[in-house]
Amino acid sequence: MIADKKELRFYCMADSMMNRGCFRLPLAHRLARIFYPDHVMDYLRHMRYFSYYSAHRKTLSGKLRYFWHKARYYKLGLKLGYSIGCDCFGYGLRLPHYGSIVVGKSNRIGPYAMLFPASCIVDEASEIGEAFFLAHGAVLSKQVRLGHQVVVAANSVMNVSCEEGCAIFAGSPAKKVKDNPKPWYAGVWGKDPIWLQRVEQVEKLRQKMFGRD
Repeated sequence: MIADKKELRFYCMADSMMNRGCFRLPLAHRLARIFYPDHVMDYLRHMRYFSYYSAHRKTLSGKLRYFWHKARYYKLGLKLGYSIGCDCFGYGLRLPHYGSIVVGKSNRIGPYAMLFPASCIVDEASEIGEAFFLAHGAVLSKQVRLGHQVVVAANSVMNVSCEEGCAIFAGSPAKKVKDNPKPWYAGVWGKDPIWLQRVEQVEKLRQKMFGRD
C-alpha cells in the first residue's frame, strides 16, 4: 500500500496528527517518551514501516529493517491487544484507546478510520470507504462493501453492505437507522471543531507533498 519513503513519511505524519494533534512532537515530548512510551503511536509507526519494508527488502538494509519493524509491530500488538493487518488502513488511522482490536489483513479501509476497543473486522476482504467509524464492541462478521462515512454503533454486528455509504448502522444484526451526511470528524462530534481542523491540516500536507486534490 505504501509505495515509497515520501508516502511512508506522510502516513506517519497523518497518523500523528489524528492521534496526537501534531505532525511531529516537540523535542521535550520526544524526550519524555523515553520514560513514558506512547505505545499506540509506536505501534502505528512500526505498522507503517513494516508495510513499506514488506515490499522493499531486496537489500540487506531493507531486510534488517523489515525484521526489526515486524518484531516491534507484533510485540506492541500483543501489549496493546491489537491484531491489525499492516496494509488494511489508509492514512490518518485513529486508535483512541488500548484494548482488543482485530482487523484481518485482507480488508481494505480508506483514510480517517476510527476504531474503538473490543471491535473486530473478520478477515474476509471487506472494502470500506473513507471516514469509517467502528464503535466499541462492534463487529463486521462477513465480507461487506461500505461507502464513505459509515458508522457502526456500539455492540452491533454488521453483515450487510452499503456501497452508497453515508449511513449509521445499529443492532444485531445491524440495520440502517439513519443517514449520516457528515463524516465522524465533522458529525459525531460536530460541536468540537478539533477533528475537522486536524483533517484539514492533513489534507493541506497531502496537497503540499503530492500536489493531489
